[in-house]
Amino acid sequence: MSKQKLIFMTTGVILAMALIVISLFFFLSKEKKTGRGDGTQTGTDRSVGDKDDKANNLSGVGGDVAKIEQEPRLKEITNEAVVKMAIKNEKILIFTKKGRIFELNLDGQGVKELRKENSELISVLISSDLSNAILTEFDNTGKLSYTIINLSSYQEFKFPENIFSPVFSLDGKQIAFHYYDSVGGVNAIATSPIDAFKINVVFSLNMYQINLFWAEENNIYISHNPSYVIKDTLYKLDIKNKELSRSNILGNGLIIKTIPKNILYSTVDKNGKNLNLFVDDFSRSLNLGLRILASKCVSFDDNNLICARDSNDPLGSWPDDYYKLKISLADEFIKVNIKTNEISVVAGLTDLAAELDATELVSTDKYLFFVDRKDGKLYRLTL
Repeated sequence: MSKQKLIFMTTGVILAMALIVISLFFFLSKEKKTGRGDGTQTGTDRSVGDKDDKANNLSGVGGDVAKIEQEPRLKEITNEAVVKMAIKNEKILIFTKKGRIFELNLDGQGVKELRKENSELISVLISSDLSNAILTEFDNTGKLSYTIINLSSYQEFKFPENIFSPVFSLDGKQIAFHYYDSVGGVNAIATSPIDAFKINVVFSLNMYQINLFWAEENNIYISHNPSYVIKDTLYKLDIKNKELSRSNILGNGLIIKTIPKNILYSTVDKNGKNLNLFVDDFSRSLNLGLRILASKCVSFDDNNLICARDSNDPLGSWPDDYYKLKISLADEFIKVNIKTNEISVVAGLTDLAAELDATELVSTDKYLFFVDRKDGKLYRLTL
């Protein structure tokens, strides 16, 4: 064999071996990336655009890696219509339209039923210490009744007849109510301790269809059902000295909401227009310059409110048309400083991607919970 042929054959063998090595390398690389040849996954399967970092992945059982999906800022918590909720011991306490009470985690998980369906719930008032709640409901016979329920033992006590508009004291130890009996000739404001119900008449009245607000330790405030056709005055009853006087809060369509150390209220003109929101610290009132009902705000901290503000400024006679469901709102959420009147947007319509009519607002440092009046469901907004 000539020297030239030997060199040619040696070169061919080397090239063939190199080709085999390269083919084997690509085959092993492909199997490592995609798994076994039978299609069984043996490693991480990332989509195009996934980042290879710990922030986007979570190690799971057996060493598998699962992709974390970012939770939406606005989350639906319930499918059932909700009347009221509160935050107690890092749990959400939910009162539904069907009279049921649930407890669940702030993330909407861990549901526990505390009261079964037995009535049509109209409204709920919860004491400041979260120890008791007063339920206004239609019983099985269709009769309106008031029931106080202990939020630890869930024992219930139904108030006797002739008691209306019950309200808790600031410390949650007493209740006040309108005691009215047309047959017996009784029309008065009365009080009772929570733990042993007993009617103590405080002051006789000549008022009907009233709402009570226990806003100060010794002062109970009285208003009438709001309507733009009525110019109402908020009365103050000193239960210690048994004296009734007019406060400086008045106006048509007067809606009252008590917040810590203040009274929040809204008024309109005699035509149901020019809606304005005020805050009163029991010495002076400040017009916040906002077209918002007082009932659509909640205290966030000592200086700030979070309010649901309509973005469309709909026409109508406030507040009557709103409560008659003739006005549909598309709310955004704002933070309002009641000292400086500074306003900032918490979540606009673009952030929410939904037209909501928020009521029954409850806030924590991290979340805002509210009921959408359009579907009755409970929602959670991450702040």
